[in-house]
Amino acid sequence: MQHRFKGFFFNVIAAVAAVFTAIICFTDFSYFFGGTRLFLEIMLLLTGTLVILSFIQSRKTYFKPGWILMQGFMFIFLGLIFIFIDEDLFSEDFIRYSFGMLALCTAGSQIACGIQLNTLQIRHWKIPVVVGLLNLILALVSILSLFEIEHITEYTIGAYFILFAVGSLLEFFVRKS
Repeated sequence: MQHRFKGFFFNVIAAVAAVFTAIICFTDFSYFFGGTRLFLEIMLLLTGTLVILSFIQSRKTYFKPGWILMQGFMFIFLGLIFIFIDEDLFSEDFIRYSFGMLALCTAGSQIACGIQLNTLQIRHWKIPVVVGLLNLILALVSILSLFEIEHITEYTIGAYFILFAVGSLLEFFVRKS
């Protein structure tokens, strides 16, 4: 039980970091392409590292939902891309499409994981499916630019991090059943 809690502890820290990032994205529009870029890079790397640590802390890592490990690597990969990309290429569209693709990959892995958990007769298999469907909707909104809303990129990133936090916290209950 202690190993399960230790892995969940990293999930909680990652979820808090994600909520903090979402709050910044929802409120701090004027600095988004200035100082917040560095903040976003750091938070992606930090959150990705915490997610990977939460995955490897459990004795039963083979039973942990696989979307968590994929999400951790994707966060780190996206953080590194944001760090090393040329300033000319770092645009609002690039960021929105990047997070849209991240949401799409997360959605696919969460839905697939939920279906596999249903096959294994895990009681809370619907949690990753529902969060995955919400990520799919977010990905479609982000990639297809379905709404002409001012600050849609910031809202998309904030919504993704909120969904990430919810998925991270509910993952404990998925494994518990």
